[in-house]
Amino acid sequence: MLSASRIEQLTGLRFLAALGVLLCHWYILAPQMGPQFLFELGGHGVTLFFILSGFVLTWRYDTHQDTPTPTGRPTQQPLDGTLFAITRVARIAPLYWLALLLTGLAYWLFSPAIALGPAPQHTTDWVVGWALNMLALQAWVPNESVQQFWNAPGWSISAEFFFYACFPWLLQRHWLSGSAQSFAGVLVFFGFLVGLYLVGWPLWSHEETLMLSFASRLPLLGLLPFVVGMLCCRMLRRHHSWHRHQSGWTVVVGLLLVGTAWLTNVWTDAPLPLQTQLLVSYFMYVPLFALLIVSVALDEGPIGRWLCSPTLVLLGNASYALYLLHWLPLGMALHWVGPGQASLPIVMVGMLGLIVLSVGAYLWFEAPLRVRVSTGLQRLLCDNSRMV
Repeated sequence: MLSASRIEQLTGLRFLAALGVLLCHWYILAPQMGPQFLFELGGHGVTLFFILSGFVLTWRYDTHQDTPTPTGRPTQQPLDGTLFAITRVARIAPLYWLALLLTGLAYWLFSPAIALGPAPQHTTDWVVGWALNMLALQAWVPNESVQQFWNAPGWSISAEFFFYACFPWLLQRHWLSGSAQSFAGVLVFFGFLVGLYLVGWPLWSHEETLMLSFASRLPLLGLLPFVVGMLCCRMLRRHHSWHRHQSGWTVVVGLLLVGTAWLTNVWTDAPLPLQTQLLVSYFMYVPLFALLIVSVALDEGPIGRWLCSPTLVLLGNASYALYLLHWLPLGMALHWVGPGQASLPIVMVGMLGLIVLSVGAYLWFEAPLRVRVSTGLQRLLCDNSRMV
């Protein structure tokens, strides 16, 4: 039975998701690291992040009143939207802005040529692109110089801010109950949205690759894994008597994910149409990652205990820093060394250095500043309310 205020093994899982993204991107430096399909699987770690985000936020904020109502069902306590926004901004914004500022500084000190996306063409494009990234709105703009020139992983933070804006409303929807019908309804609804996008984008753009890659980052479609995470949390609470397991189900789901990645890689050699790749991402990996999260949440075997260990929990807490800070060094390495030209030991040392850097950034920048920003914003809010 789940009773902890925080499911620590999911914190450890966050590190594996960030490490998967790191390995996927850094694979281009040293393809000899291993089979390509395993590293492509790591590239779907952002989807896992989104599901975890919906799950963890629901676990924390989905509380019910015990007072009986005329309908006989418990009522949802309204979430304080202002306080929620403050905690989210304090959690996300400082490190996000730091990574963006470091990227801009690196372009100024060295050259925009180290970027892994096309540079803006005009001064106005530079200013607009920078502003959109500072405001975390870039994921809504189908332009590579806006989304990929600056700190490219920031597109997912842009999406997360949209999820946070939707969360208080989503939390009040009783039809997002975690039942089988709610899962089916959500998948059908988002299937309709994806189908509408695939049918509609040729009407206003002929750039197939751009529009399909944009679809994979569009926050409205990315809301699917976030909502599925919410449903998984509520499902576990509906079935609170489910027994824990000894890592067996976690291994099974892990093998299913590896098998799916291998099959997708085989089909891609065919090649797999981009539209089909998009559908695989949304409707194969989202359910499989959801199964993984539920399995890990119920895991009290060796895998669950390992993910709960102090080291993995620390790395999980630092995973946000690892995710945001891994892109700029990759661009510099590719510019100065070249794809496939780095030795495996050097790449491994570089990745280890990034992990150490992320832990330092979490302990001495992210965590302390989160408390200060949250306290400062709440104090400012109280002062303003007194003036009113």
